[in-house]
Amino acid sequence: MNHFLVNGNHKPWPVPQTNSLSDLVDYFRKNCITRNELISTIRVDGVDFAEGDHTFPGKSALSTFRQIEIHTSHPREMAEDTLQNLLSFTPHLKGLSLRTGQTLREGGDINKQIQSLVNGMELFTQGIAGVKKLLRIGLLPEVQVLETDLFAILKDLFEYQAAGQTAFAADLLETHLPANLEDWTTRGLPAMIRSRDS
Repeated sequence: MNHFLVNGNHKPWPVPQTNSLSDLVDYFRKNCITRNELISTIRVDGVDFAEGDHTFPGKSALSTFRQIEIHTSHPREMAEDTLQNLLSFTPHLKGLSLRTGQTLREGGDINKQIQSLVNGMELFTQGIAGVKKLLRIGLLPEVQVLETDLFAILKDLFEYQAAGQTAFAADLLETHLPANLEDWTTRGLPAMIRSRDS
C-alpha cells in the first residue's frame, strides 16, 4: 500500500495513482496550496527532492512509490533556510577555490576539483537568485556589485583556463574568487538578511 502525506499528515490521493508524480505536484500546486506557501520539498520513498532537481522522478507513476510526502513552507522561511545554508556553504567554496588554485599552480590535474567548484558555484548562484525571487528583493547595491564581480571572475576563469593561461587562472582561484566569497559572507548575505527583516 502506498501513502500520500502533506506536511506529515496522511491525505487521500487527489489524482489517480496511474498519473505521474509530476501530475500530482502540478495538481497540488494549482489546487491545494495558498498564496502564502510554496512547495519546499517533495519526499519520495524517503528521498528529498526540490522541484527543479534533475534527478526528480516526475515521469514515474504514483503507484510505483511506497510513500510521497509534500512539504510546504512560507516563502520567508524558505529564504531564511537558504540564506543560512549559503552562509555555512561559502567557506567550503572558498577553501575549494584556494586548493584548486594551488593544485593548478603546482601543475596538477584540477579536472575533479574544478568540476566540484563549478557545481558548488552553480548552487551558490541559484541560491542567491532563489532568495531574491522569494523575498522580492529589488536592487541592493552591495549584492549587485558582488554578483557582477562574481560573474566577471567566473567568466575570466573559464577564459583563462581554456586559453591555457594557468598563472592567471590560479590567481583568480587563489585570490579573487575567495575574496569575493568572503565579501558575500561579510556583506552580501547579511544585506539580504537585513532586507528580509525590513
